[in-house]
Amino acid sequence: RRTGISVRADTVVRVDVRMQLGGTTESVTVTAAAAALQTDRADVASELGRRELTELPVPGLRNFQSLLKLVPGFSPPASAHSLAGNPMGALVTNVNGTSYSNNNTRVDGVSATYLWLPHIVAYVPPLEAIDSVNVVSGSYDAEHGQVGGAVVSVNIKSGTNEYHGSAFEYHLNSRLRARNFFYPATQRIPKEIVNQFGATLGGPIRKDKLFFFVSYEGLRRRQSSSKYVTVATEEQRVGNFAGLGARIFDPLTGAPDGTRRLEFPGSVIPPNRIHPISQKLIALLPKPNLPGTVRNLFVSAPLVFDRNHYDAKVNWNPTSRAGLWGRYSQFTYSLEDQHVLGPAGGTGVASGFPGNDDGTVRSATLGGTWTVSPSLLIDGHAGYTRQVQLGHDKFYGQNIGLDVLAIPGTNGPDIRQSGFPGFSVSGYEGFGNPVTSSPRFRWDNQFQYAANTSWTRDKHDLRWGWELGRQGMNRYQPQSGYGPRGGFSFTGGVTALRGGPAPTQFNSWASFLLGLPSGFGKSLQTLVPGATRQWIHSLYWRDRWQVGRRVTFSFGLRWEYYPMPTRDHRGLERYDFETNKVYVGGVGRVPMDTGVQMNRKQVVPRAGVAWRISERTVLRAGYGMSVDPYSIARPLFEAYPLVITSTYSAASTYVA
Repeated sequence: RRTGISVRADTVVRVDVRMQLGGTTESVTVTAAAAALQTDRADVASELGRRELTELPVPGLRNFQSLLKLVPGFSPPASAHSLAGNPMGALVTNVNGTSYSNNNTRVDGVSATYLWLPHIVAYVPPLEAIDSVNVVSGSYDAEHGQVGGAVVSVNIKSGTNEYHGSAFEYHLNSRLRARNFFYPATQRIPKEIVNQFGATLGGPIRKDKLFFFVSYEGLRRRQSSSKYVTVATEEQRVGNFAGLGARIFDPLTGAPDGTRRLEFPGSVIPPNRIHPISQKLIALLPKPNLPGTVRNLFVSAPLVFDRNHYDAKVNWNPTSRAGLWGRYSQFTYSLEDQHVLGPAGGTGVASGFPGNDDGTVRSATLGGTWTVSPSLLIDGHAGYTRQVQLGHDKFYGQNIGLDVLAIPGTNGPDIRQSGFPGFSVSGYEGFGNPVTSSPRFRWDNQFQYAANTSWTRDKHDLRWGWELGRQGMNRYQPQSGYGPRGGFSFTGGVTALRGGPAPTQFNSWASFLLGLPSGFGKSLQTLVPGATRQWIHSLYWRDRWQVGRRVTFSFGLRWEYYPMPTRDHRGLERYDFETNKVYVGGVGRVPMDTGVQMNRKQVVPRAGVAWRISERTVLRAGYGMSVDPYSIARPLFEAYPLVITSTYSAASTYVA
């Protein structure tokens, strides 16, 4: 009899025993042992257990992914995207030089892919709720698929026959920080207060049969964010560029190609030449509060960010040979960020995405194991993840372009086209709403099903299985081009001289004053919500062969098939270069896959050997191939005619 043996997820634990004759009253109890070596698998694996997760310092918002830098081959995990785009605070990392989109993070066996941004994960469990994190970064077993970088398996805690719980509070306060040397002399230390708190509890519902574990983590962040931006000075607002060394040329003079233009006398644009719409916008813009013509406006505004994690897990052992478990996790958040230019809009002060965002992530798993016999084991699971995000800026619901500025073609009959058109002036902070991905309404769903069988026969440990995935994106986000409200860009060439001095930021502002954009446009999403559907099929087989007492050889094959994605009611679209036509799948005589045949022969080998040279030394080697899991449903989501992008650009940089 051997006791006290810890078996972690996705690992093989070897226990060598010496069989001896003994009396019926004899027993052997092992209370301590040397660190276990990985003796029967060739993969490159590491594990972060409860001790590492709870005792090592975890920076940021206590994300377990920060500790992945301890694993060989990982680049330092880094933040990605804005707070609005990644409220979970998921981190990205490259593993052994591969793309960070090729990593696969699984929570209790189910992939947690963020469909729109596949290089980050949809759900990051709280640190206190995690039992262990197993990482495989090379020579994968055939069971692992949809991966080219690392497989990160996160296991949520389970209840035991004893009650265990914890409570915690982490507090960050700006009063304990030093003042930034580069802040203006009158600027105090910006406020930043973060409270991260929660509790866990696990134990028996029925001893030896039914167990529970629950966890809650909350975060409240109140922050005074700041930013330096460039706005027009008092003189520039009225068209006076004298004393700036600027040479402003009149586009109504000279040749149409921008040559032989005449300068505005004294580098001053006459008041009657300033466009009425430009005057309306200038009246909304804040004035500089710092000297100079660049980074002359210091803006400070509050950020309000709240989020909550809920996790619950139940384990049931109906018999000594069967086990069932279920997990439910939920993440909710709300974010409020201010426009950097106040009534004139602009980007967000803190996150880059101004306005209000809120959303929910729900993740659930149901799994079980059945020990048919001492040599035959069947296990499987089903999982579901749903991401919801609703975000828009402060001007949502107001047709600023049509009703206030009276610009034809902006906004539209759909409330999702409402708001402030974007205005981009080279060298200055953009105003209006230059964030083309706003508003964004997302409802993304993932389903996953898997079944596996393990059979031990003589010296062979056989395992085979099947996995089926279904991914669906549903969203409104026509972010290509100038966005759904419309937008305008102003560059300096319009008020510069062809063959003369290079345009500066002042030429760009002069173009804006004259109302002469170098480009404008608008995007229209024809179906709401826009949708894609992607199936993922997988089969695998593996044999782990105990060649001798000291040598284990494994070989396996894995098949993955990614059919052509579709919309929710028809196929995707494909542009044909030869015919100059767009084929819409499932419409007319066009097949659902638009004639694109996806490869069904993606069978990849996995092999490895482990040689136990001695009790303290193991030599391992492995080889394998992987299929790139990046779904083409992501880049094809905005294909024409789902999103029609109208962009109008001047014939050259010197004309409007």
